[in-house]
Amino acid sequence: ALELRRHDRHVRIEARLRGCSACSAALELDSSSQGAMLRNRHELSIGSAEERARALAQRLQVAERHLREVEGALPLRIDVVVEAEPCRRERIALEVHVESALLCPILHELIQDPVVAADGFTYERWAIERWLQRSNTSPMTGAALAHRYLTRNFALRRILGSLG
Repeated sequence: ALELRRHDRHVRIEARLRGCSACSAALELDSSSQGAMLRNRHELSIGSAEERARALAQRLQVAERHLREVEGALPLRIDVVVEAEPCRRERIALEVHVESALLCPILHELIQDPVVAADGFTYERWAIERWLQRSNTSPMTGAALAHRYLTRNFALRRILGSLG
């Protein structure tokens, strides 16, 4: 009896290491009565699993049929809701995103008189003029500027004007 318990424990440990305990144990055991009993238990568990799978498949089919019936009974109606303005959270996010794009990189304030420097970035006119009095480099990249001419950014000026 003690030897049989040791054998069972050994088979269970090997079965855990290999995967399915019932399959591994059935393969390891010889044709003894215990091996036959274990195989029989395994076949029963497979049979009950197949029965459960069939029952669940039938329940799924019934639920799908019921869903189609309910969908068919619903009136087809599409309501289009148009909001006068986007919801508050979206509007705030949009304002923050737009406002950050309209900030002068030197002042970190909204640009009033936008100009483009030789580095291609847009700045507030008086801030970049003051910068250029002290330095010949780009405030954004630190690279030397090809020239000190400033060009008005008319597109950004129009956008700022439309914002009010």
